[in-house]
Amino acid sequence: MPSSWMVDTGLAVVLVLLDVAALVAFWFWESLNKWAAGRNRVEGAAMRFWLVVTLGPTGLATISYAAVRVGLVVTGLLQALIGAALTGTLILGLGTECSRWLARSSARRHRRRRIDGK
Repeated sequence: MPSSWMVDTGLAVVLVLLDVAALVAFWFWESLNKWAAGRNRVEGAAMRFWLVVTLGPTGLATISYAAVRVGLVVTGLLQALIGAALTGTLILGLGTECSRWLARSSARRHRRRRIDGK
């Protein structure tokens, strides 16, 4: 019978592979939608991305907590690390979106001032 650390490590690897496969499938599906639409933006793509990147770490934190409570420390640690990486992606992405929004808003304001002559 395999030892508990081998089961823990094996489960950790399987869960990491499933997490990566789910993210790759999501990005492939979104890319396919973008290609099929034939334009740069697809309606609702940003919302789906934020939903995945927000709910992903929440689910991983839940799995991590449950794994540690059961005694699967390696599995819990790896799930927590992947959740932290997704959270970092969320923070960087939100920062980028906010800076784009500010740039567009500022450009609109400047255009209005030029048009109005103020």
